[in-house]
Amino acid sequence: MVNVRALITHRFPLERAAEAFELVVSLQDGVVKAMIEV
Repeated sequence: MVNVRALITHRFPLERAAEAFELVVSLQDGVVKAMIEV
């Protein structure tokens, strides 16, 4: 099994989902995976 939690580099609340998507698309700030918490 793969520990996917180790891949999450950023966490965002649902209200900041648009910001999370922008970060992932731009590949800035060392992002690997961004999690949107609901």
